[in-house]
Amino acid sequence: MDEITITGTYRPGDAFYAAPLNTEYLQAKSQAGGDVELIGASTGGIQDDASFTHTSVWRKKNP
Repeated sequence: MDEITITGTYRPGDAFYAAPLNTEYLQAKSQAGGDVELIGASTGGIQDDASFTHTSVWRKKNP
C-alpha cells in the first residue's frame, strides 16, 4: 500500500488538541485496513486563534 497522508486542523478545546497523532493514527489505520507506522509529521505553525494544522504520513505495517 502507498503512503497515507492525514491532515487535520485542531483548536483549543478539541479532544485531540494536545495529541493530534492519536486521532490521525486511528484515521490512517482505518484507511489502511490494518496497523500502520508513522513515517513523518509536521505542523504549519500555531495561528492567532491558537489553532494549528497538523499533517502526518503513514504506511501499513507488514505482517
